[in-house]
Amino acid sequence: TRPLVPVCVVESMEQLQEPLLGDGAESDGKEEDDELDDQPVHHAATAHSYEKLEGYKLSLLGQILYALLCVLTLGTLWLVSRWVPRFYRWIICYPVPDLDEADVIIVDGHVAELAYVRRVGGPDVLYNQWFVWRYKKFIWHPNAPELMECGKYRPVKFPCEMECNKLQPFLNRIQSQRPLRQQLFGKNLIDIDVPNPFTLLLDEMLNPFYIFQFFSVILWYYENYNVFATAIIIITTVSGVTTVYYTRKNIMAIREMARYVCEVSLLHDGQVISTTSDRLVPGDIIQVTKGLALPCDLILLTGQAVMNEAMLTGESVPVVKNGIPLHSSHVFAPTADSKHVVLG
Repeated sequence: TRPLVPVCVVESMEQLQEPLLGDGAESDGKEEDDELDDQPVHHAATAHSYEKLEGYKLSLLGQILYALLCVLTLGTLWLVSRWVPRFYRWIICYPVPDLDEADVIIVDGHVAELAYVRRVGGPDVLYNQWFVWRYKKFIWHPNAPELMECGKYRPVKFPCEMECNKLQPFLNRIQSQRPLRQQLFGKNLIDIDVPNPFTLLLDEMLNPFYIFQFFSVILWYYENYNVFATAIIIITTVSGVTTVYYTRKNIMAIREMARYVCEVSLLHDGQVISTTSDRLVPGDIIQVTKGLALPCDLILLTGQAVMNEAMLTGESVPVVKNGIPLHSSHVFAPTADSKHVVLG
């Protein structure tokens, strides 16, 4: 699926051009203005979206010991560590109670997917400590409250869950922060890495089944079963190469599907400009035209849209979507208010 980029969408640019890009929408009072000014572009995860994080500190002694043991065991420890990632984690790092000190993060117990913490310094950086896990970025917030599950790490998320009548003034205030939003959220694109054939072949041949076949062939040659052992080598090689070929072909097909880019009409600095969908960031306002294959998930601000969501939901009948009630105090929630959300 495509990344959740809750870009706002309108039926006609003229309907929202004045209130969003003027001097600012009128407020009911100073308290509301202060609340909107303090609204962060990313906020803490809700109670239903916590990821349990475990922090580990890299040990220089452990890394040296691991390298020595791999050499002394002729690569056996390295091979076993590929099959049982816990061995690798136990040797090269140790747990730390404070996530701020961690160099490696394990999310929800997935020990085979170690996320390495990145740190940068300088007064001009937007954030100086973060990690990425499954294309999801988690940022360390020094002033955020400490949580049992994730400490002060919070996933990057656009704050669209607010009262409907506050959404329009909020969008008005963040239009000038588009460079900041681009730095925070990055491109509206899923860029899937395609491993080279040698890497895929190595991963395939290091499977326990192929390792068993390797030692079996050595034994059969030793017992003079030469024809049988040669046949097994040929069959195994053809099988491995065929698997690698189709695996890489499927990954490349998925990559092409995920890298969907199209032309969109964007409201920027009071003008309607044409841009590509990979440059969209949460908070942008675009116009959906007839027949457009949406490049992301959108919140419908005004107008109506008839959407074909058969590939996403299995619903064979097109679904009618309506704009959100901009003058209501109802708190918008993407899941509960799906009638106002169009899926890309």
